[in-house]
Amino acid sequence: MDRKRRYGWVYGWVSARAENIVVERTGYFLEDADQMDAYTRWEDKQRGIVPPPKGGPDTVAKEQ
Repeated sequence: MDRKRRYGWVYGWVSARAENIVVERTGYFLEDADQMDAYTRWEDKQRGIVPPPKGGPDTVAKEQ
């Protein structure tokens, strides 16, 4: 394997590993800070998913 391809592979691996560590640590922080439910609500809001009304059907699908 030539030097350029080898360093490209190493860079890709290191980059992917660093991203995985950031995501993993963020998850641990959210869990440790008791923020998982707040994050889930925020993520649903970003995707346009609204919680069902109280006493309504138990679904999170967005009505069209």
